[in-house]
Amino acid sequence: MVQIKSPEQIAKMREAGLVVAAIHAATREAAVPGASTKDLDDVAGWLEGRRG
Repeated sequence: MVQIKSPEQIAKMREAGLVVAAIHAATREAAVPGASTKDLDDVAGWLEGRRG
């Protein structure tokens, strides 16, 4: 069954999607030869921390 979302729920989902997209873009740029998964985790963590 499909649940209808309220405008507030949709706004929160959009905000979360924008955060995920920004983290994805940053980690994609940091994923260069020689980068470790810890390096990528650090990039994602730093960006997540900046966004609160």
